Amino acid sequence: MVARELTKVHEEFVRGSAQAVHAEFARRGKVLGEVVVLFAPSPEAPKESMDQEAVLVRYQELLRQGLSPSEARKRTAKEFGIPARRVYQIVLAARKISP
Repeated sequence: MVARELTKVHEEFVRGSAQAVHAEFARRGKVLGEVVVLFAPSPEAPKESMDQEAVLVRYQELLRQGLSPSEARKRTAKEFGIPARRVYQIVLAARKISP
């Protein structure tokens, strides 16, 4: 989306994909005023880009250092920027796979 002339009389928003917005402004030719370009994540972008194996390894390292499972889960979550319940889910999934 492109916002033009924000908080002014001729305030305008042009929404669409980057290609569609570019085509619209190319069609107009010269564009006057302040312009703000806003980007949203792609709908196809994966919601979880972190490496689950790295989360599990870090959690196990913290356990070996003597932290309680709860504290290791909280600290791992903080380090990876994910909820502690997600760390717990990763740990449980790994236990189901392990013999």
